[in-house]
Amino acid sequence: MLDIASVERRAKLMGAMLRQLNIDVTRACTEALGTTMQRVARTCLLCRNVDTCAQWLAAPIDPTGYHLFCPNAETLDRLPREQLGCGQRVRSEQVYGNGC
Repeated sequence: MLDIASVERRAKLMGAMLRQLNIDVTRACTEALGTTMQRVARTCLLCRNVDTCAQWLAAPIDPTGYHLFCPNAETLDRLPREQLGCGQRVRSEQVYGNGC
């Protein structure tokens, strides 16, 4: 059974994962009338891998390591990424934006 603290923790982890992967949340929330992000949020809320997720986010040595534990991994990979400026690292791909 989820309590308020568990829901809050999962919501923070979801936000951290979206930031870590540079997901364009505005665009992601409008795709498929927002149903994709609704599924992502519901899956995060019910996830059993909370501790593993928190550990990976604290030290994401392998940029694709979330594939080992995250039930949303395939969906997250399909979501639009933010367009980063010169010199900003795209964490999920380990490349530099705009050819810089």
